[in-house]
Amino acid sequence: MSSASSWITWEQIQAASAVDSTVINISRDGDLQAAMEEIRAAMLRYPMPMGATCFMGGDIARKRDLTIYWPLYVFPELGISMTPFVVSMRGRKFKEQRSIAEFLMDGLGVRRLCQDSTGIGAQLAEEMQDKYGANRVEPVNFTSQVKEDLATRTRRRFEDGAIKIPDDRNVHAGIHAVKKFPTAAGHFRYDSARTDAGHADEFWSLSLSFMAAEGAPACAYSSSDTELIPASRANVARAMMGERERIDMGIRERERRAW
Repeated sequence: MSSASSWITWEQIQAASAVDSTVINISRDGDLQAAMEEIRAAMLRYPMPMGATCFMGGDIARKRDLTIYWPLYVFPELGISMTPFVVSMRGRKFKEQRSIAEFLMDGLGVRRLCQDSTGIGAQLAEEMQDKYGANRVEPVNFTSQVKEDLATRTRRRFEDGAIKIPDDRNVHAGIHAVKKFPTAAGHFRYDSARTDAGHADEFWSLSLSFMAAEGAPACAYSSSDTELIPASRANVARAMMGERERIDMGIRERERRAW
């Protein structure tokens, strides 16, 4: 099908791209400990700004496709989300994938994870829920209805300019790969061709992140908060946000101080 039929357009993807965001690739034969150190460094480089809450989506694979964990820093008061980094794994054992997932949950203080539980992902999702509880981990089975819901909420975030993603060719291609197909019954399905690069794994992990964030209550401020994003950490957010979001953030900071 033509690029015009892609669910998320190249223009929307380019508008959402942020240079101060990265992808951590863990290959089939890569050093897992070195990968964890790279993730630790990314956590230090992109700390969560005050006023944000971390949510995460996980799309699971074992051999051909990619396992993707996509953290999101969500600013509920601003209605925007930023990607600090994305973790991509190919051909890793499930116990290694779980180690990475737990490292992210603990290191980022993820409030809620929506985890692919379709087929081979079921056991890992169950184990994660057993460890962290049903309030923090929700297994998600990719039925046609669920995929439609995920696709719809993801497109809405791109249309609203409310998401920042890594400026990465593979991430862009994975998001752009999903298309809307009519069915014989008069409905629609959302899918992509399976290639050596994966099966739109980046799209579905991001959409699961949105589900994790939008299905959770807004983060409340504590009485000790003095500003939405303190000056010491605001540069992290501003570097990943567009002009409109920076203006909104400044307005919110002034409003909060006045209140």
